[in-house]
Amino acid sequence: MGKIIGFIVGGSLLIASILGLMVVTKTGFVVVDGWEVGVKKVKTNYVMDELHPGYHFFNPVLDSVVEINGRPILFNYSDEDKDKPDTEEIRYGDMISGVDKNGIPMSVAVAIEVKPIKTMMAEGYQEDGTFENMLDKKVIQPNKSVIRDVMGMFDVKSVQSKRAEFATILNERIKAVYAENKYFGLVGSVDLKQIELPKAVRDGQIAVQLAAQSAERSSRLIEQAKNEALSAEEVAKGKANAYTIEAQGKATAVLIEAKAKAKANKLISASITDKVLRADSIAAWKSGGAQVPAMIGSENSQFIYKITK
Repeated sequence: MGKIIGFIVGGSLLIASILGLMVVTKTGFVVVDGWEVGVKKVKTNYVMDELHPGYHFFNPVLDSVVEINGRPILFNYSDEDKDKPDTEEIRYGDMISGVDKNGIPMSVAVAIEVKPIKTMMAEGYQEDGTFENMLDKKVIQPNKSVIRDVMGMFDVKSVQSKRAEFATILNERIKAVYAENKYFGLVGSVDLKQIELPKAVRDGQIAVQLAAQSAERSSRLIEQAKNEALSAEEVAKGKANAYTIEAQGKATAVLIEAKAKAKANKLISASITDKVLRADSIAAWKSGGAQVPAMIGSENSQFIYKITK
């Protein structure tokens, strides 16, 4: 009985010592965090059953475990950020260079985010050996291939004006590639940041834009001068019409006045009879203190026959 107890105690101490040594040396066990997945390798072969989050023990002599970050990874292809150091969740690289459909070089800056498919990481390691090799073959190379294929569908002379079409086709092609990718899935959409053209092409486009702006400015000036001329013409017409109306009014007023005077003179002439003349003459004689002549004869034929004192 004592031997058994001693064996148990001795075994417990041995296990405790081993565990203590494992903790101190950090070998023989691994802790897989919630966002990670573990891939176990026995000798030269990978175990196809991934290790899920939790504590896992293994033989440190024959086995090894690789912990893989299962979070999304952003691949940022941009000359502005290419010199930044890579992290587990962001990988930096140069703009993707290619040629248009005429063989003229061009480059694009894009951002593509992917996420490892945890249940396929062991198979990916078995095929490619390391996570970096897996990223290169199953993410980086397909990304560049698709982007260059899309470049070859456009002409550098018009690609900037067709930027939206370029982005749409690129998204569709990238989604199609990752729909067949067993190891990584696409997160969101491709972010097309910039389309970079050769300097000679850019200079030519700038010259065309400047010429177009100059032509537009000249057209505006011509239209402005035309409008000003039309405006001046309308003002002149208005003044001429005003003068015509004013002259016609004055002429009409003079005519009316003349007609009125003529009518008045006619009325006056018609009202002056022999009786009126005789009465006016008598009044004139009397006012002068002279004798008033006596009129004889008929109404239509009279003459003075006598002047009374």
